Amino acid sequence: MSRDRSLLHPVVRAAVERLEEECRRQEIKLLITDCTRTMAEQKALYAKGRTQPGEIVTNVQYPNSAHNWGVAIDFCQNIRGQEYSDPAFFQNVATIAKHLGFAWGGDWKAFVDMPHLEWAEFMPNNSTAWLRKTYGDPVTFRETWGNGDDLDMTKEQLLSVAGTGDQPSEWAREATEWAKTNGII
Repeated sequence: MSRDRSLLHPVVRAAVERLEEECRRQEIKLLITDCTRTMAEQKALYAKGRTQPGEIVTNVQYPNSAHNWGVAIDFCQNIRGQEYSDPAFFQNVATIAKHLGFAWGGDWKAFVDMPHLEWAEFMPNNSTAWLRKTYGDPVTFRETWGNGDDLDMTKEQLLSVAGTGDQPSEWAREATEWAKTNGII
């Protein structure tokens, strides 16, 4: 697994930087533990608890994880021995992250994943279905990014991309209408 943020989508990378800044400001000890995963890394994680020793750590195969697409991160509390022990820590980070445009795995009903954040705009219904339909595979998706060097988004710009509260972004409205029209929701 990689903590290399340069492998994240540029909008997600900018949002992660804002998340880290806000956590520092609030004295929340955030550690990013995972960003983008390769096919081999995802296959190895999926094998744990199935065909390899260990506990099951993921329920999705490549390319069905947001990590494979460069639009997700995992995180924990940066306190040795207490990395995953404080549910309030995850809730506090999630509150900040959701304001930036992330969806939080702690809100999921079927499988709660408190240390997981993914960029909501790219993951309607917490699924890579839109990405797969639109781009086919993670490599093709990455080819559309550019290098992101010119990306210096303010919080307000990030919120305008993601939408806020009851005001989803234009993309989210279009995607929702498409899903309704096609009987998905």
